[in-house]
Parts: sequence; structure tokens; C-alpha cells
Amino acid sequence: MIKGFSKLTKEAKIEWLVQNHFNNSEEALKTIKTYWHSDQKLQKLHDEFIENTITNFYMPFGIAPNFLINGK
Repeated sequence: MIKGFSKLTKEAKIEWLVQNHFNNSEEALKTIKTYWHSDQKLQKLHDEFIENTITNFYMPFGIAPNFLINGK
């Protein structure tokens, strides 16, 4: 249990996460940071979008044409 997690800086939150759940793994830290935007302004937007942001989650986005759903 941790009190005041939301008051920590992003870096402190990540440090706590890596120490307490990833045995201080440098690999875990690198993986978390891999998904950050290289554009700092865009990353800042993501960081401010929700509370306690530590990284981003990317999902593939595609289209699937030629499906018939409910007769349409």
C-alpha cells in the first residue's frame, strides 16, 4: 500500500513501480519509457489526460472492408 501516489512526480511513480513490482529491473524501466512519444509536447498532453500516467498504450488500428453486418 502507498499513500500519496497521485502526489508523486511521474518519475517517482515509475521508480516506485519498478522498485516494488519489477525488482528494480532496468529492463522494466526501459520498456515503460519505450512507449513515450519523442515529441515532448504530445507526451505532455498524454500525461495530463488522466491521473497517474506512467506510459502510453498503443493499439493497432486498421480497417476490415467487405463485411456484411445486419444486412448492411
